[in-house]
Amino acid sequence: MRPGARGGMAPRMPPLAPLLCLLLLVGGVAAQAPIGPNQVHLSVVEDSSTSITVTWWLPVPDDGTDLVVDRGLEEPLRVPGVLQTGPVPGAWYAATATGLVAGERYSYTVEGNGQVAGPFTFQTAGNATVVRFAAVGDMGITADSRRSVETLLALDPAFVLHPGDISYAEGDEQVWQAWFGMVEPLAATRPYMAAIGNHETYTAAPVGAHLVTREETPHTPETRSYLTRFSLPGNELWYSFDWGGVHVVALDTFASDFSEGSPQWAWLEQDLAAAQGATWRIAFLHEPLYSTNAHGSSLDVRAAFEPLFDRYGVDLVIQAHDHGYERSHGMRGGAVVAQGPDYVKGEGTVYVTTGGGGQSLYDSWSEEPWSAVHAARFHVLLLNATAEGLEVTAVPTDGKGPLDTFRILATPLAAAPAAGAEEAPAAVPGVAPLAALVLLGAVAALRGRRT
Repeated sequence: MRPGARGGMAPRMPPLAPLLCLLLLVGGVAAQAPIGPNQVHLSVVEDSSTSITVTWWLPVPDDGTDLVVDRGLEEPLRVPGVLQTGPVPGAWYAATATGLVAGERYSYTVEGNGQVAGPFTFQTAGNATVVRFAAVGDMGITADSRRSVETLLALDPAFVLHPGDISYAEGDEQVWQAWFGMVEPLAATRPYMAAIGNHETYTAAPVGAHLVTREETPHTPETRSYLTRFSLPGNELWYSFDWGGVHVVALDTFASDFSEGSPQWAWLEQDLAAAQGATWRIAFLHEPLYSTNAHGSSLDVRAAFEPLFDRYGVDLVIQAHDHGYERSHGMRGGAVVAQGPDYVKGEGTVYVTTGGGGQSLYDSWSEEPWSAVHAARFHVLLLNATAEGLEVTAVPTDGKGPLDTFRILATPLAAAPAAGAEEAPAAVPGVAPLAALVLLGAVAALRGRRT
């Protein structure tokens, strides 16, 4: 326990002067926000099996704010919050708890400004062969965004990937606060891993004002505020982490150079080469390499990254930016090499656009031979990874029935049995799409009872 800390789980009172200065420091935003820790969310910054990082916001800085992890019979683990500097009101803090037990569920609280947030719970990654996780992109703070959060909570993934365009705040602090408040029940109980999108680089400006180029993006206040609010591995713009047998890579095409030979490109090659022992290799980023919707394919991104995805056997690429759902055939070198819905590992990369998180929908598709399925539907992705296969289900949040399911099998399906032989049912890894839709129906029914 740190010197000056009170014993046990009791919160400590900050000096009175900062509280009296509250309105002077953060103005109207603070008047609408709780004085204690809020906007709590988790991430993986170090080893996912033995550590967790918690990030939170305080309207008034407090050098005594702590993360407190309940360890059962052992003394609680108290980790001081580290102030994250950036162009945002109030104060963001992050703390990483280490030395945890793999696969264990923990309860935790966050103390600050004399108040306590929580308790919340989280579970560290274990050595289980089954990994159940989710993805959602282009969310915002609409009613459809809230339905995405409710659906994800019902699906109960181990972690969530968000490939960019998160709150659409564009410099508006109240929008950021509303978004973090909306997702806190989800993000405070499992790692919420983000990749930067174009709307994390824009600051609201009058019509006709200059829009930043990719080269200018690292210098925008909104990019720096995004990095302040999220605690992510490495340089936080491109990074990777492992969860069981799943290796996940986040990439950035807005705040960093990604061309062949750039630092990001060189890092990606090294990272994928070192991850050849992973059962599944998955990349997520905002701009789609393959899309037939309004924005279309980002050909410069494809030219930079696809050769590396091909060379090192990336199984799945999760994209966003175009507001809808689309799945490609298995691709290699810009050509179709496999057709689903049952693909085989090593026979091409599948590209999925999941831009239906709630902000809006685009419905202006073109025809391309590599496009397998597309739909203008609000949805989230549920992914189940096992040693036998990776199953991906696009779960609609509108309650109107199934959208799409496909599998990447570790080995090809067995040949059809000879005439008269008994046919064994094909194994379906993870949770079947029907189960996901049953969960979605329960969410829809719950919403109906509320209204």
